[in-house]
Amino acid sequence: MANNNHVAYLDSIRGLAAMAVITEHYVIAYGLPCRDALCQRVLDMPPFNFWWDGGAAVSMFFVLSGMVLSLKYFRLGCHPDLQHFNLVNYTLNRLFRLWPPYLVVQGLSAALYLAATDVPFTDNALPPSSWLTDIWRANPLSATDMLREAMLLKLPENVVLLPQVGH
Repeated sequence: MANNNHVAYLDSIRGLAAMAVITEHYVIAYGLPCRDALCQRVLDMPPFNFWWDGGAAVSMFFVLSGMVLSLKYFRLGCHPDLQHFNLVNYTLNRLFRLWPPYLVVQGLSAALYLAATDVPFTDNALPPSSWLTDIWRANPLSATDMLREAMLLKLPENVVLLPQVGH
């Protein structure tokens, strides 16, 4: 361990999980790397789908985060030391650590939505899926819809700017 809060050997697990999320987005956008039905079925089964099972990777992030956040309370043994735990401070710290990057990404997505909704797709070596070509075009958003999505309030059936938020 490098310091009290960083468990260095978990970095490789986080890296593999991040790659799984990235490759899942690629697979959603362009499909699996083969067109044969048997090949696709095989590649979509465990253990082969490990490389693009983004849902499992996100679950792994949650487990690792929970473990790392709770480690400091178990430094002295198997019973947590919660004498100095302050729920209000903990909640505020998590809020200010997570929401600013989330809101920046939400703002970038809104800007791209406004700038690229009507831009035609160019020819690619790989044909894009209908999800990729239609996610923004088939779901027009007003400023109110964008704000509602950003604040996670009364989410619509089809979350458009950051689709992973709706999962």
